[in-house]
Amino acid sequence: MMFILVVCSALLMAGAALKCEVCYAMNANGCSGKSELCQSPESRCMMTLTETSLKDGEEMKSSILEKACGSVYDCIHPATLTTNEYRVSVTTKCCNEDSCNNGTMDFSGKPLSSTYNGMNCPSCFAKNSQTCDVETHVNCTGDEKHCVEYSVSREGGK
Repeated sequence: MMFILVVCSALLMAGAALKCEVCYAMNANGCSGKSELCQSPESRCMMTLTETSLKDGEEMKSSILEKACGSVYDCIHPATLTTNEYRVSVTTKCCNEDSCNNGTMDFSGKPLSSTYNGMNCPSCFAKNSQTCDVETHVNCTGDEKHCVEYSVSREGGK
């Protein structure tokens, strides 16, 4: 009798895997792709919008929408990175039903805060250069509470 309960329990757990739509699109609010079975620890379907803004004379904006499987951690940790010339914002919406991330997504929810939070970080932005010689400080806003060092490179295109 105990053997049957263990087997049934294992079968129920195997059937609990989530299927999510997987795709990406640039400068669009939707994409479509195939459904994939999520692997542990990915237990949520996600839609992630990564928005970048570059001030180079006039402001240039771009966005990437990605649909995929993700972890609970990915769902509850939004991110922003800010310099005086460049900003990246990552917004994620999650759900936990099969294919619940299909269709388009409205990301017009809570806007990013532009309110100074009392913290500032060293900042340097250099376009088309391997080094960054002019260091300034950037005022942190909203939930930006950590200074980080990062580099971004882009190949091809403008």
